[in-house]
Amino acid sequence: MGDVPPEDATGGEETPSREPSLFDKASVSAGGQIYTDTELGQYFYGGRGYLSQYGWYIVLVVVCVGVVWMKLGPAVKGWWAKRKQREEELNFDPVKAEQHEDGLLRARERMQRLQDERAAEHQQKAEERSAEERDEKINQWETFGVVGKSKKTKPSAPPPSRRDYFPMSGHGGGGGYRPARRNVGGGG
Repeated sequence: MGDVPPEDATGGEETPSREPSLFDKASVSAGGQIYTDTELGQYFYGGRGYLSQYGWYIVLVVVCVGVVWMKLGPAVKGWWAKRKQREEELNFDPVKAEQHEDGLLRARERMQRLQDERAAEHQQKAEERSAEERDEKINQWETFGVVGKSKKTKPSAPPPSRRDYFPMSGHGGGGGYRPARRNVGGGG
């Protein structure tokens, strides 16, 4: 009576077979975290364990590689550039070089031609502006009747041909020394 075959344990009914789900393989860790035994979970938790065990070593290696790269990076780049230049010298083709130089020359000529055209346009516009300004000034002079009349200015110093002129003599136009006026307060 105690030995019941498994098929009879359900009362003679067969249970439909189903595909096992992720939760069928779920486990609980010592910390109470639920995880599944799928391959991804195994890699994740295996990696987590690896990081917890060797994390500081990994950080140290990454820092050391970064320092070495910063120190040796320029030298490696220089070596790589020299190597590339040597390869180009070995693979030098005079026909391609001449074509490249011709292309550069044509591009330079085209750019110079465009620059000359722009400079000519700018010069022409500047001349037109100066002509317009000149015409405006002439019109203003004619409007105000200033044309033909010039303002005469008094010469600032007498001509040096006079024999009696000696600026250091102290006679004449200079006022001499005069002290500054004292500002007396107005009361208060």
